[in-house]
Amino acid sequence: MTGTEPLLLQGDDLRGLVALPEAVDAVRTAYLDHSEESGLNILCHRLQTPDLVRVCAHQGAAPTSGGAGVFVHSELMEHSPTEERLAYQAPPVTVVYSAHDARLEGILVGEPTPVEVPDTTAIAGVRTAATSVVGTLALIRPGTCRLGVIGTGRQAELHILAIAEALDLESVLVYSRSPANRSAFAARMTGHLGVEVVSVDTAEQVVRNSGAVITSTNAVHPVLEGRWLSAGQHVTSIVGGMVGTAPRPPGFVGRRELDDEVDARADVIALASREQAAMGFTPPRFADLAGAHERVTASYHHLQKSH
Repeated sequence: MTGTEPLLLQGDDLRGLVALPEAVDAVRTAYLDHSEESGLNILCHRLQTPDLVRVCAHQGAAPTSGGAGVFVHSELMEHSPTEERLAYQAPPVTVVYSAHDARLEGILVGEPTPVEVPDTTAIAGVRTAATSVVGTLALIRPGTCRLGVIGTGRQAELHILAIAEALDLESVLVYSRSPANRSAFAARMTGHLGVEVVSVDTAEQVVRNSGAVITSTNAVHPVLEGRWLSAGQHVTSIVGGMVGTAPRPPGFVGRRELDDEVDARADVIALASREQAAMGFTPPRFADLAGAHERVTASYHHLQKSH
């Protein structure tokens, strides 16, 4: 964009801005860059006010793609002993500079949505789904065609659509606590995918009948138990940690989707960032594993070579 004015994108400019396969390719490229130079990804900074307003800032660069910048978002949260819920989300702001000559390329005010479902928005939804797909494809067994999903919100929708672009799925099983929500979700996603998406009555049914499982919830207690898993299954959890989110109401212990047995049985635990995990941006037990534990990796190059 040298010699041109920076772009300002907002509102309808962001609707259907990127196709999910393009987002997956961009995230994969960024992880490859980061594998070569760890300084390209600065740890997330998060704060929370006494009124439960959360502000997060993410910095990073992907020289191969030509971009560098910062992504800032803020939300008003509600906590209960059983879940963390979003009460209000302000429009996030992304500032993009050239990674080569420092020129301001553009400012995005709002959440970009994918071509496939332009009206579906979630906090960093496209990026989160693309990151999950990059990790899942690096670890999943070849030929996996049965996907299970625990959670039926907007993040779950984006995850299913993104991974369906990369895998030849034969079936998808979904579970959430509300029978009405999961039935409606299954019907809607069947229409999107052209593959049967089936609502089931328990999370255990999802796990025991799927080759790969994605958990996409706002849970604060485990929704997936390790005793349900069989050898060779893959699990992707999108839940983050609670660093920078004090104060918390009585009884609220933090986010969690997987129980301890899932970790104990895993041959490989892949983290988006080892340093971020050590700071508490993943559930607490991963901070303990984030050091030199032989089962833990945060290197995309390592995943490619090992699997």
